[in-house]
Amino acid sequence: MSCWGLDYTSSYFRNLSISTDTDRQAVNLLIASAVEFVERVCNRHFKEAEYDKVFTVLQDGSVLLANPPISAISRLCAISLDWATIANTSGSIPIANYSTTESGLQLIHYAAGVKVKATLAYSDYPTLGQLATAVAALGNGWSMSITSGKTDYPSTDLIAMQVGNAKGGGNLSAWEDYTGTFANMIYGPTAGIAFDRGISYDTSYSLEPQAGFLRGFIRGSKVRAIYTGGWSDPPEPIKQVVASLVTSAFNGPEGRIKSETLGSYSYSLEDASKLPASDQRVLAYYKDRQI
Repeated sequence: MSCWGLDYTSSYFRNLSISTDTDRQAVNLLIASAVEFVERVCNRHFKEAEYDKVFTVLQDGSVLLANPPISAISRLCAISLDWATIANTSGSIPIANYSTTESGLQLIHYAAGVKVKATLAYSDYPTLGQLATAVAALGNGWSMSITSGKTDYPSTDLIAMQVGNAKGGGNLSAWEDYTGTFANMIYGPTAGIAFDRGISYDTSYSLEPQAGFLRGFIRGSKVRAIYTGGWSDPPEPIKQVVASLVTSAFNGPEGRIKSETLGSYSYSLEDASKLPASDQRVLAYYKDRQI
């Protein structure tokens, strides 16, 4: 077991008296607990990973991407209206509703007073065209029409938490990539996106990869970013804090073990205020202060 590339064989722990399998297992579990503790205190993940998150644009037109530094951005999306229309046209069905979740489309209707629910998972119908075909296959008056040119787009681009009445037709919105390239990201309106009007915006765009600031958007709007953040190898000062926690906890009751279950080697560490001042300063430096 390795966490951040650390395990009982790491040089940080060479001064520990590790002689048995029980010792080795205990140190590895303490490392995992210390990493979890550090990330919780810092309100971020350190190991490089891809993230798919929605952000609200701040007053200065920026978003603060979580878990910097940012090494790559693969998609930037804004809300695009009316990608699909859900309808139930059956004359024998008085009530028909739809809703979206992160993972699928839910359709509910009442026939002769009996509730009928269908859940169509995006994983089963990965494109909007396939999802529309599945809706029609339900029968009972259900249909789904897709805006021209959007049939092959991912079903997962539909925005979650949309709820509506399908009698008469209900519209679904989705996440759509900004037009153009990152070099000419726009402040003004993209087709189908309602932005602020009557305000003059410059068309500059910038990313501060170390801090995670992405600038060039309309304040108050929503932006979906798919990006890679974190370090391929977490910073040395953070590893030193982890090593300090593990060493202190492993060396006995005077350490900072808050509780332990010896049978399963489950440990939880004390709060950050009990750490040495030098470790607290390190954690404060790397803390992600999302607004």
